[in-house]
Amino acid sequence: MFSCLQLINAVYQDFQSAHTLLSYLVSEIKQLAKIEARAVRAVRIAFVILACLLYLLIECNISNRLVINPHIPHKFSLTLTAFTHLLIFDLLSVIVALISFWTNRKKASIESYSLGYERFEVVAVFASTILAILLSFFEIKEAVERIFEPAEISSNHMLTPCLIAFGVHLLSVYGIDNMAFAHVIQACGSSWLQAARGLRPQLTRSAYQNLEGEVGRILLQTTPAHLVSPLDKALREASTVDGVLELQNEHIWSIGYKDLAGSLYVRVRRDANEQLVLAHVTNRLSSLVKYLTIQVYKDDWTRATNSFIMNWSPANNALYNQNIPGTQVRPDLKHNLPSSLPASASHHKTQADSYQEPQVNPDHYIYA
Repeated sequence: MFSCLQLINAVYQDFQSAHTLLSYLVSEIKQLAKIEARAVRAVRIAFVILACLLYLLIECNISNRLVINPHIPHKFSLTLTAFTHLLIFDLLSVIVALISFWTNRKKASIESYSLGYERFEVVAVFASTILAILLSFFEIKEAVERIFEPAEISSNHMLTPCLIAFGVHLLSVYGIDNMAFAHVIQACGSSWLQAARGLRPQLTRSAYQNLEGEVGRILLQTTPAHLVSPLDKALREASTVDGVLELQNEHIWSIGYKDLAGSLYVRVRRDANEQLVLAHVTNRLSSLVKYLTIQVYKDDWTRATNSFIMNWSPANNALYNQNIPGTQVRPDLKHNLPSSLPASASHHKTQADSYQEPQVNPDHYIYA
């Protein structure tokens, strides 16, 4: 009796968690629909796809029951099954579009996601693509089985559901501004052959090749291929800034389909102005890299030296505002003194409003 009560309690908790999650999703969709007209259209198209999916499942059962010959095994039509899987992928693409609209409205936050919510869209595209590939393998398996075990399919009720499914597919493809799948649609429309193959994307490996490669490179935190040359040019320009000796440990990667994040170390001369160097290096890279972290350290081979750390991102820019003369950026600066310095130097602090000239000590260089 006690075990039954535990089972009922566990099931109730699971349903309660699912109800909480569903309520949160519904509330987010309602808020998104109030401020985004495209989200309303996406939700309507999602309901149309669900209705068409139900209709195709009913037609599959009807076509299976209309077979009269009892000696031939009864199986579902591969055509209707393929269109059903195609509409499942269309429904997932609509969900990805809603996630894209949601991530565009959400701002980066220091407490939770300092680099924004763009990675949600990437993960959603990856999951939908993997599901589409699994469905394509299932259809290939069914097609091979039909070669060795033919099945009789009633074709009396196939034209109408296929035309309806094709129309709903076109509506889902061209009725929603889906940035994640935009390049796939453009590739399918480049020729009549690719356009014909694009009618069944779950069976075309080439239609998903670019999408899988791009999503994989984003998840592996690689640099986009089309931005390698501009980034190299920007880094070369940053290395020529007055006072910069070397750029080290450059790491720039994609966090979504539009934004980049990066970090690097800048080694400067001992007499260089750290704040001006940070400002000029940021000016060179901020047009390409949205979330940028730069650490500047002095060229001192005799002792540990001071360093400036700049974390420049839209999330941090709301918390720190520093106006640097002669520049148009606002880097976020944190001044860290090394623990090896004497206690007499601990009273030097970074001023938030202006930059003070370095104070020279015969024994140590302390930069305020």
